[in-house]
Amino acid sequence: MYPSKLISFFTFISLGSLAVFSGCDVDKKREKPSLDSKGEFAEVLLVMDTNQWRGELGESLKMLFQEDMPGLPQDEPWFKVLLIPPNAFKSFLQRHHNVIIVATNDNQTSVGSQMRGLLTEDVRRKMKQESSLAFSVYADMFAKGQKVLIIGGSTEAKLAAQINANKLTLRNLFLNNERLRMQNKLFAAGEQTKLSDFILRKHKLNLRVPAGYDVAKDERKFIWIRNMEEPADRSIYITYLPYTNEKMFDIENIIALRDSIGYVHLNDTTLKDSYMSTERLVMPVENRMTVDGEFLAEYRGLWKLKNGTRGGAFLSYAFVDKKLRRMYYIEAFLYAPSTQKRKYILELESILRTFKRSEGA
Repeated sequence: MYPSKLISFFTFISLGSLAVFSGCDVDKKREKPSLDSKGEFAEVLLVMDTNQWRGELGESLKMLFQEDMPGLPQDEPWFKVLLIPPNAFKSFLQRHHNVIIVATNDNQTSVGSQMRGLLTEDVRRKMKQESSLAFSVYADMFAKGQKVLIIGGSTEAKLAAQINANKLTLRNLFLNNERLRMQNKLFAAGEQTKLSDFILRKHKLNLRVPAGYDVAKDERKFIWIRNMEEPADRSIYITYLPYTNEKMFDIENIIALRDSIGYVHLNDTTLKDSYMSTERLVMPVENRMTVDGEFLAEYRGLWKLKNGTRGGAFLSYAFVDKKLRRMYYIEAFLYAPSTQKRKYILELESILRTFKRSEGA
């Protein structure tokens, strides 16, 4: 009865054949760091031979980190990449939030030798097993709140192919870190527990709400909260309807649902027949996944004000609450015409991902 055809690639999935290590071999040699990690939001520090960055291996890493985030009106990459050679990886640079160290055995230059010197025993051992990607992930290696990914390969070509094959999993290792950092920052600044309690009581969904949001509209089976602080107008709404079948999650049905929500609840009363609708010139991107063993569909796309001039990006989730036999649809949409959108969409995503179904409420 409930959706079963899943394309799972977010961090909630098992990493399958990719083994993630705790970094015990590093911890034995290094004291726990006392300083906090540093860096901009959604930024990675990439340590590798700059000549390899210009080649096949660099192209695979560009696709991993610099591919454009879907559902934005302008081209914006998932991450900003800071490329540095191994001899510069010292002092404050080692404290960056997100660090990736990449090396191959076939790089016989002096820089290649320096790069291999940065690898851990874990990775060196797994580099001999060419059938799988040789990598290890370490938390707090040089600073608190840090994630370090160390990748090695026998040859540049083989490593590039393995990175391409595991692109989404590797990217989400760092996206998770950024979402968690964003959540910590948002809720450290203040959390509206009374508003969360109200949403739970009336609409049976647990969602954490940070400071700055107010209720813009609350009606039967619908609530809209909004933060209008400059430079970005951020909105989140929740709606729900009886769950009938899996076709409710098909992209055309979701578009019809969100357009009807816009017509009824998100309209401009100063203009005739003006409401928030879905931009179809660039169709929304759909991803289906599992979260804690439960189905979740994600949609990223663009909205526009019909018969108006406003528009922007949206991110939404649809899922079933089996206990209530409801399909919930929760959406965050953004209006920020004078600034880049990536950071704000990730901020809204961090809020949406705090939801809990009634079973966990």
